[in-house]
Amino acid sequence: MARPINSSANRLNAVRFSIGAAVVAIIVWGLTDVRQRARIDPHNVSVHKTDFTVYTEAGAAMFDGRDPYQVANPRGWKYVYPPLFAIVVAPLHTLDPQFQVILWFSISACMCWGCYRECVRIAAIVSPGEPGEGIFGPVPIWIGCAALAAAILPVLNCLQRGQVGVALLYFLLLGFRLLIESCTARRSFLAGAVFALPIVLKATPLLPVAFVLGQQAIAAWYAQQK
Repeated sequence: MARPINSSANRLNAVRFSIGAAVVAIIVWGLTDVRQRARIDPHNVSVHKTDFTVYTEAGAAMFDGRDPYQVANPRGWKYVYPPLFAIVVAPLHTLDPQFQVILWFSISACMCWGCYRECVRIAAIVSPGEPGEGIFGPVPIWIGCAALAAAILPVLNCLQRGQVGVALLYFLLLGFRLLIESCTARRSFLAGAVFALPIVLKATPLLPVAFVLGQQAIAAWYAQQK
């Protein structure tokens, strides 16, 4: 007599296999293509195709008296963001450029996982009555897969070029989750501090943060009217 197939165990094993395969693929990609993009060839500057050395070069300039907005990386690209991120990554300037990008690639890849976890936690907060046994928590699998398909190309581009987009998204999601689950002034202050991080790294996150705070203000005003 054949044993009954445990569909839940099979799905769990399939998810574990998929995650393991994705981790291996990301490691191989980082050590090959992403690392090679930071290579410096004095006879062919076009082989240098990463943005991350722009940030570390600007950060180093802030500590040795140069104008951080006038220096450039080996490709000739200049820094155009607020100074905080360059200051944070300035110590990496002393490392080999290829090691710099691998380190940032590893951090960004971990933040990708953090973005996924924050999305699942946010979904659980806004839909507390929904079952959360799937890989996307209470979010239907087809919606989660559609969101993943929409985000995958921009995310891969950020990872490949050493950009800060993934970090900005992670802090926005973390701040939003802290805000909607906050029940004390201390927790709300923490959410505001986290929201401030992506804004001081790059000005564009100011728009979604302003939208969220505006929605919170409107909701508070309506609550007072009742």
